[in-house]
Amino acid sequence: GMSAEPVTPDRPLPSPVSAIATGLDVSRPLPQPASTTRLNLTLGDTVAKAPSIGAKTAAKLAEIGIVTVSDLVGADATTLADKLSDGRITTGTVQRWQDEAGLVLTVPGLRGTHAQLLVGSGYPDVDALAAADPAILCARLLRYSMSGEGERILRDGAAPDIERVKSWVEAAQSIRKAA
Repeated sequence: GMSAEPVTPDRPLPSPVSAIATGLDVSRPLPQPASTTRLNLTLGDTVAKAPSIGAKTAAKLAEIGIVTVSDLVGADATTLADKLSDGRITTGTVQRWQDEAGLVLTVPGLRGTHAQLLVGSGYPDVDALAAADPAILCARLLRYSMSGEGERILRDGAAPDIERVKSWVEAAQSIRKAA
């Protein structure tokens, strides 16, 4: 299908010279997109849109009645793993899928790949993210990105930078305050 254009493109900000040329006010900081950034996953999405779940796994899940992201996050992990009867998919695997989906469902602008890195680095939910020190989180993400598992997740992509990590922590904190 057609994939939507990401809301915050990974392009460098315009240089002050080009900004002045285009009449952009450089004396004030650029607006932070966090508040307008939308979620990359909804409960009504098909389970194939959830992080870590490809077409084959989605087909297996559909056979046991797990069709939407809502079905996935609402399921009991042990029961789901048993029903799948695939030795490679343990209760822990299902819990990881649920945690990854939960993060993307909650944190605006967070992509599936980054949710996989967060969960793999020991930050499974919004509470862990809200309580994180961005510098430590960034270091852990970097370390995990260099592991075999992290490299498989990122493929050729770069690990998220400190600014992006800070934006997730701040988003998680504001979600916690609102709750």
